[in-house]
Amino acid sequence: MQLEQSNTSGIAAAFSSYLIWGLLPLYWALLSSISTFDILMYRIAFAFVFMLLIIALSREKTHYRHEMKWVFTNGPVFFKIALAAILISINWFIFIFAVSGDKVIDASLGYYINPLLNVVLATFFLKEKLTSPEKLALTSAVIGVSILILLSGYIPWRLLAWRYHFVCMVLLNVLFRYRPQVVYLLKHF
Repeated sequence: MQLEQSNTSGIAAAFSSYLIWGLLPLYWALLSSISTFDILMYRIAFAFVFMLLIIALSREKTHYRHEMKWVFTNGPVFFKIALAAILISINWFIFIFAVSGDKVIDASLGYYINPLLNVVLATFFLKEKLTSPEKLALTSAVIGVSILILLSGYIPWRLLAWRYHFVCMVLLNVLFRYRPQVVYLLKHF
């Protein structure tokens, strides 16, 4: 019963996130009169406030406070989170810039490319091994994305930079092994 409920809530969360990400470019396009940099600054500020609220309402406030204090006093850890913050800021800037510059199709193509880059980084940096069916799926996805790029008539460099920054940030988060709420809050600090 609990597994079934977990599956249902997982499907609902996945559907909701894809719906939000599908509609988000339309939202950014409505804000095209505002500079990309201003939109990014508002996004960072509101994400920071949102995470402060989440942590403030959490039952584990003390643990979060200790973990944040530890991050601020541990130079290498702070450096990694600062690097991830820079990467996520670049990622959001490129995305907002692409969408507000009428490059929604490029941004959409980025979501097809993203899993491919995730697999490449996981294979090389995390030493994950692909099974034969996974290799076949990866090959067909690469062919499909290559066809989409060829049909577009140009190589979308902004898009490739955007996705590259995102997967590097995800890889850093995997390597951190810290609570995601703390890392997310500190990246928006």
